[in-house]
Amino acid sequence: AVLGKTFPFEELLAVSSDRGEDALLDALDEAVAAQLLAAEKDESFVFTHDKIREVLYEELNPIRRRRYHRRAAEGLEPLLERGEVSVETLAHHFVEAGDHERGLRYARRAAEEAMRVYAFEEAHAAYGQALECAVALDRREEELAIEEAMGEACLIGGEMITASRHFKRALELAREPEHRARLQSSAAASLVTVGDERGLGYLREALSVLDPGRHPVEVARAIAVEGRYHHLAGRHRRALERLEAALRLVEPQPGETDLEPARKVTLTEIYAYLAGANQHLALFEDSDRWARTVLEFGRAHDNPAAEAMGYEFLGENATNLGEWEEALEHAHRAREIAARIHSLERRAWSFLVSSLALTLGREDHEAALRECRVGLELAERIGETRLAALLGNLEGWILARAGRLDEALEVATHSLARADELGILFLRVEARRSLAVVHRFSGEPERGIPLLEEAMSLIEGRDSTLFWMRLERIECLRAAGRAEEARAALGGFRRMVEESQGRHFRKEAERLAGMLGSE
Repeated sequence: AVLGKTFPFEELLAVSSDRGEDALLDALDEAVAAQLLAAEKDESFVFTHDKIREVLYEELNPIRRRRYHRRAAEGLEPLLERGEVSVETLAHHFVEAGDHERGLRYARRAAEEAMRVYAFEEAHAAYGQALECAVALDRREEELAIEEAMGEACLIGGEMITASRHFKRALELAREPEHRARLQSSAAASLVTVGDERGLGYLREALSVLDPGRHPVEVARAIAVEGRYHHLAGRHRRALERLEAALRLVEPQPGETDLEPARKVTLTEIYAYLAGANQHLALFEDSDRWARTVLEFGRAHDNPAAEAMGYEFLGENATNLGEWEEALEHAHRAREIAARIHSLERRAWSFLVSSLALTLGREDHEAALRECRVGLELAERIGETRLAALLGNLEGWILARAGRLDEALEVATHSLARADELGILFLRVEARRSLAVVHRFSGEPERGIPLLEEAMSLIEGRDSTLFWMRLERIECLRAAGRAEEARAALGGFRRMVEESQGRHFRKEAERLAGMLGSE
């Protein structure tokens, strides 16, 4: 029972050799005859029901249970070098035996091996065991190293929310200034995901300590995250400047392939942020180029989370270009990768793209609503507040397009309050657009116009394009019978579109021009 639900005969023999092979086989025959165990083809045995194993295990008094785990650990340890037992198994038995010294050693080794094959869930569990041992041994330096390693593992795996919690605990333990500065850069990289402005304070402190010559990767990460904060504030050109400066510090030379893990994580972040900044400037072809860069970088360096992010940006750009089926394909590819690496965060983001493509492209509003709500539930569960707010805005106007106007009004009103509470510019603008769409579909476009004028004032002096909001403003003005104002807004919109890479929006401008002309 201590060995687990399934156990090879060789493992049982290794930990019970004092009984003799024949005696063990007789005992196994008896257990099989009693239908407690079943024999497998590979000379292993399995409990016929895990409840049987659980009861046997729980009935052991704690002292005997620890002794059996120690006996299992020490009996199996010689099998490790022959590859006949996994390092995870040894870590488990030593931890359960109360041997925290060896438990720590094997748990860290198990985590590192899991990270090498991007098994993030297994790595996180193993690091958790190691942390338990470090705490029991009162080794603060080990605790610090493990919390930092867990944070970096989460960053690589695309789990930014969990990463921020680990970096926060690491910062509570760290004392040395340069180490704290490196942790602050990493913490800010996770906090920026949800627009948490505590990251800006971390960045200021980090950049005051770190030297670009001695710490190029850490400085590059700090500058890149600073660029991401500019992006969230609608200063996309400034964001590009900072991201390009960060890239110059860590960009691989031709033929350079052996990159340290921290540099790979930082490059992934830079490439992804460059895709985002270009997207919000309506430079969709440039954004696609960076999205493919992060995707190919992920493939080249065996980082599936980076691949998933590449597909996410390609999907978002496809929705802005009116390429609905391509958007769905990209969303599904991202979701497949997220499932493979057990990343709820990457999986959740894929639903934003699929919801948009289904409602705008196929006009299958019910399917879009299902996708949107699955993504929203996931985002809420993992604490991804920025995505939850985006999907909340989207849910409102999908409901409006589906004709479910009372529900749409309730959802969009709630989303507006939530977006204002979060304070992120893009979310606040999108929330106003969502509620304006609901008013227009409800036959009250005049109620939507002040919301859109407010959205325009929010982005005044910024370089956010936000074409969907501008289109909705023209639609509301036209629906309210304010044709001259609509034509004036359309003129400005067309000038912006001509300077962009938004061919879909050129078509939308022509459509509206035709409608306004005929009126």
